[in-house]
Amino acid sequence: MRDWLTINKNEFSRFFGFDSFVGLPTDWSKLSGTKQKGCFTTYGEIPYELTLDKRVSFVKGTFQETLVSFIKQVELQEQLVINLDADLYTSTLYVLATLDKYIHPGTIIIFDEFTSGDECRALVDYSGSFLREYEIIAVSGISFQKVAIKIIK
Repeated sequence: MRDWLTINKNEFSRFFGFDSFVGLPTDWSKLSGTKQKGCFTTYGEIPYELTLDKRVSFVKGTFQETLVSFIKQVELQEQLVINLDADLYTSTLYVLATLDKYIHPGTIIIFDEFTSGDECRALVDYSGSFLREYEIIAVSGISFQKVAIKIIK
């Protein structure tokens, strides 16, 4: 979120962050080792500096608890850029499947842990199940950890 706020200064942009702020809901096994349930916790607190920008709203809870009710309250419009920092396969797949009807050609989806295996597998399963096509438009990191795609179909 910090990076997006630094890059995008448009006063009309809106940023929505979803986080439980209590860390991972389950253990996360990846190639570099296992992160334990609760890793990355901020003990339920939103980092203070992220509350200062009025364009930012946070939704506290797991994706499974909060995403559907959020969608019912907010009209998603214009160009969607989805920055997925969900880490886990189940969380990533849930977000993609739940947002599918809002994902159109031109939608950009950025994964921050793509080569951990979980986010990549979720994209492959999502695109196969929902008949989506995409192109990779950017990669970064030593092992292409961060990957941005654009939905084509």
